[in-house]
Amino acid sequence: MPFFIECGTTLKIANDEFVAYETKSQHSERGNILRAFQSTDNTEFLIVFQDMSIHYLNNGRRLWSLEQALSKVA
Repeated sequence: MPFFIECGTTLKIANDEFVAYETKSQHSERGNILRAFQSTDNTEFLIVFQDMSIHYLNNGRRLWSLEQALSKVA
C-alpha cells in the first residue's frame, strides 16, 4: 500500500494501515519536500527538502541528516 507524506508543522509519513514516521518538529523551515524514496519493505525513507538537506528515517526514527546541501552537487 502506498504511503503519503505530509509536511507542515509536522512531518508525517503514513498509509491507511499505519504511521511510519511522525514528528512535531518544524520541518516546514526546510521548505517543501523535493524528493522522497522508500525501501521495498517500507521501513526506510530518504527525504530531500528544498534547502537540500537529506534525512534518513528507519523504523519510525530519524537516524541521520545531512544539512550541507550535498544532495545536489554541481
